[in-house]
This record gives sequence, structure tokens and C-alpha cells, in this order.
Amino acid sequence: SLTPDILGRLLPCISGGAPARQLSLQLSTSMPDVVRILHQVHNFMVWNVENPTGHYRLDLSNAADHTVAERLAILDAWEISTKVKLGRADTSEKGNHSQVRNVTYAEQDLDAKVISEWLLPEFGVLNLDYASSKRPAWTAMESENETGK
Repeated sequence: SLTPDILGRLLPCISGGAPARQLSLQLSTSMPDVVRILHQVHNFMVWNVENPTGHYRLDLSNAADHTVAERLAILDAWEISTKVKLGRADTSEKGNHSQVRNVTYAEQDLDAKVISEWLLPEFGVLNLDYASSKRPAWTAMESENETGK
């Protein structure tokens, strides 16, 4: 059945938030298929915009991981512009106000000044640490990532 592969690729596109995504999983006909889909979209399902700080290992050929990489790039660009506008101190790794650190793509250091200026390829593994300058709300849920497993 192609259902698990299709759901795994399209899950990041489903509007309506977590409830809609959970309902979409019910289109799968077996528990092994659901487990396979959840494994495929794990980084997307646990990503929390309110608390994005963490380590990320993203397979860019995976649609869900690619979506997380895109969202991190957008969030980093927003945090950079906010910090510059507010005149906050630059605590970045490369002196560019970025929240992204230790970036590697295909096990090579990324030479882009900021991740949002880099054209995300459709394949390969992107590793990075994201250290948000925004403090999470006391009600924000903790992100589960590789360091938290």
C-alpha cells in the first residue's frame, strides 16, 4: 500500500494543526504503517516553534525533515532581524546574530553566512544546533529531539 508513503510526505502540508494530523493518521490501515509514518515524520511532529532550542539532524530528502529545516531558517531570519532592531548583543557563533550553530551539511561545515540565505537542497543530511534567544512561555511543552531521547 502506498498510503504510508503518501501520508508521510503530505503530513506537513495538512492544515488544522496536530488534531488534523492525528486524524489523518487514521487513514492508515495497520498499526505497523502508523509506526512507519510516525518514524518518518518524527522531527516534524515534535518540533515546537515556542521552544525550538535543540540539536537537529535532518534528512533533507524527507519532506517532513525538509519542512523543519525551512521553518528553522525562517525563524532564524526573524530572530536575527528582531535582535538587530532591538539592539541586542550579538551572541552568535559567526558574528551574524544567528541562533544557528555547529551547522554541517553532508558532514562538511556550511559556508553560508546565515542559514536563511542558503538554498536548501533536496537531499543530504543537515546537522545543526538552534539556540533561540526567545525564552519559552512557562506553558510551552519541551521539544523532544536527539539530545532529549
